[in-house]
Amino acid sequence: MNIEEQLIRILPQVERPARYIGGEWNQIKKDLHAVRTKIALAFPDAYEIGMSHTGLRILYDLINKREDIAAERVFAPWTDMEAKLRTEKIPLYSLESKLPLKQFDIIGFSLMYELCYTNMLAMLDLAGIPLYSKDRSPDEPLIIAGGTCTVNPEPVADFIDAFVIGDGEEVVFEIIEKYMGLKETGLRREEILREIAQIPGVYVPSLYETYQDPVSGMTLVKKTAGVPYPVRRRILMDINQYPLPAKPIVPYTDIVFDRVSLELFRGCERGCRFCQAGYIYRPTRERNPLQVFAAAVQNVKNTGYEEISLNSLSSGDYSRLPQLLTWLNQQFQSDRVALSLSSLFASSITKDVIRKIKQVRKTGFTIAPEGGTDRMRQVINKYMSEAEILHAAELAYKEGWEHIKLYFMIGQPTETTEDVEGIVNVAKKISDLGRRQHKRSGKVNLGVSSFVPKPQTPFQWCAMDSKESLLSKQALIRQMTHGTRIQFKWHHIHISLLDCIFSRGDRRLGKTIEIAFRKGCRFDGWSDCTHFNLWEEAFAESGVDPKTYWGEYGMNWTLPWDHLSVKVAKKFLKAEWQKALDMATTPLTGFDNCVYCGSCKASELVQLKGQWEEARKSEPEAFLTEAEGPERERNFRYRAQFQKRGALRFVSHLDLTKTIRLAFKRAEIPLSYSRGFHPQPQISFGPALPMNVESKEEYLDFFTYRYIDPEELVRRVNQQLPLDLAFSSALQISKSAPSLSVLISGADYAVDFSRPVCEPVMREFAARKGIQLNECHSFAIEQFRNKKEVLYTKHKTEKVVNIKDFVRSLRYDESNSQMWIEMKIVDGATVNILQVIKALYEVDVELPVTRERLYIMKDVTKLSPLELEWEATRRQAIIADFS
Repeated sequence: MNIEEQLIRILPQVERPARYIGGEWNQIKKDLHAVRTKIALAFPDAYEIGMSHTGLRILYDLINKREDIAAERVFAPWTDMEAKLRTEKIPLYSLESKLPLKQFDIIGFSLMYELCYTNMLAMLDLAGIPLYSKDRSPDEPLIIAGGTCTVNPEPVADFIDAFVIGDGEEVVFEIIEKYMGLKETGLRREEILREIAQIPGVYVPSLYETYQDPVSGMTLVKKTAGVPYPVRRRILMDINQYPLPAKPIVPYTDIVFDRVSLELFRGCERGCRFCQAGYIYRPTRERNPLQVFAAAVQNVKNTGYEEISLNSLSSGDYSRLPQLLTWLNQQFQSDRVALSLSSLFASSITKDVIRKIKQVRKTGFTIAPEGGTDRMRQVINKYMSEAEILHAAELAYKEGWEHIKLYFMIGQPTETTEDVEGIVNVAKKISDLGRRQHKRSGKVNLGVSSFVPKPQTPFQWCAMDSKESLLSKQALIRQMTHGTRIQFKWHHIHISLLDCIFSRGDRRLGKTIEIAFRKGCRFDGWSDCTHFNLWEEAFAESGVDPKTYWGEYGMNWTLPWDHLSVKVAKKFLKAEWQKALDMATTPLTGFDNCVYCGSCKASELVQLKGQWEEARKSEPEAFLTEAEGPERERNFRYRAQFQKRGALRFVSHLDLTKTIRLAFKRAEIPLSYSRGFHPQPQISFGPALPMNVESKEEYLDFFTYRYIDPEELVRRVNQQLPLDLAFSSALQISKSAPSLSVLISGADYAVDFSRPVCEPVMREFAARKGIQLNECHSFAIEQFRNKKEVLYTKHKTEKVVNIKDFVRSLRYDESNSQMWIEMKIVDGATVNILQVIKALYEVDVELPVTRERLYIMKDVTKLSPLELEWEATRRQAIIADFS
């Protein structure tokens, strides 16, 4: 039995099975026998997190442009899926080809968050790959890792063959070429790794000697003959060499950032002292606005998304932002594509920018002061005055926003009670501004996280605030916001404490991570999954004291990450720490204002300035949208029939509606929209199909503002639908025709007992009832009929219903081993067919079932919603002819 056949059996039993099926729109699936190299892009977190990551999208697109290399995706399975994979002995596999991970040449992990380390070990273990690099044979994949965590990879150094420090666009191909070339020569694994270590930006931890520092007690990496020291970060000075992906994958299920996401620039000119990304991605390198604009046009066309998010560490600092927003609105306004900015500095929030963001519809509005007082914001070098913060919020309220999000941080160096109280004072003032503008509104979402000192920042030497102190500060904020219109959301302190340990840790922590993994720790960054008690046990068993990593580090210590250079000088970080103590700010850094941090040379500054000057001259040649006009007021109504088969049965009804809506957009179907603040396409579906059920006959109604031939409509939509989803017919109907929910009164289902998955279920049923195997179905029918009632409690409403009220008939067809079940639909209400099957056979296993048809009972005849309209059309034609 292959992996796909095994998945059919286990996916009905897990949460959100669409995470594990692949086949999404724009997926790239190559013939793996025709490529030289197979690389698995592994993200050690849930699908919805990994699919939102810009870096993964860029690498997937970039690598797959090479005909001789195939890149496929794999994500950490959620705990229920992991348990099923282990129970059924199914190896972890790639989404595209369902190839076991162990059969890839290279596995590349994106390490973006330290609390995903146990997930990474779980993925290796599920793949049957030894956890430790030293235990891997020559035939096993090369395990590499990149991402923000690699600026201190020591806690997981024993598990990874090679780390990529810095930008990956160029170095990934250098690694692939060297590894595959050397592997084909039959060179030993250690010798191959020694050669790979010579690639700039690559760190191979197994080749370096370590020692225990007598001052700190930590395990440190020493300068070792034959390998680079320090390993210097790779910096791609011109990110425009690698355009943004034109056809990103469109997931079936909702993900964290379910929209077009475009990178404006890499790096940040602000220099906030707590922010690791602001230091490890220096210098700031902007994308040409024409490149961003072109990517936006391609992405919207190829995905159907109706929102574009412009992303960077501080998007408001993009030098051509007003012009780019103008271009995008001119291009997309009539197509109702909204714009959003991921991160805005208060001083960059202007009336012009706000009005351009809200031109189609208002997206989220967030301000992140981080510090509660002007003093605190000077310490962290994120200086924005309280007046600037309030002005930005007031602008938003005046332009129609009723809800503002604020982000702050507690536990930062030198913080006082006054600074903590300042957080709530600012939030209250913003709420008051909103109430003045909107009377009963003025809602504020106040998110407060705990400061974690991060490597390669001016605060890397600081102690983390104690658990008791952080809890006290959270309690103070909770007390001050009680009874206000401020919704306070806080960060789980145990998560922050673990984050600190693994951010600033050394190689001794590898054993701790392995023990925690063996104890069942997974998704440690998710508050409902964190088991701090298990981590405490792991620290005790590995002989590591976690307090070592929470405390203050000496300014003259050699640190666990000092053998890696992100090209920001340590003396610069020390100077920034002193300036923090002096409450002195550092100005914005850039090609026209160098702060001498060490991240680039003078010649590179000249190069960056040249890119900026070229970008200033950029203008798009033309805008491609059609103008808004009276024609959009005209409505044409259609009814269409479609099928949902195969792996698509694991996609929920809600996700199915999204999939079809985006396909309509890609097919350029001129959909009509509702009115109001958040217009929606006018599409309505027939009765929801339960997840894990296939269907031969589903229906939807929709309106367009321009006539489109039904056959042309079906052809165009089918070209934009993923495999296993297809439209079969469409018909223009009267605008006054009754809705599908009013019309449809019944559904026929067939359970296919010829499938192998059914045999053990039937044998168990026969044994339990003391009957022969061939008597199971007649016995189940008779038993069901003889019951006065079969009660079922609906999950969401907790309403108790009698299943028998909705079952019209039961019939078993021995010729094809199918149980036919006719269900009633009363005023749009019915019961889940899977509950009927479970009641029939008294099992908790979901059997293979197909909805064969939906119909309207007319006298004793079953008519489909389309047949009803055809009949109505013929009747009207006869009347017209008679007249």
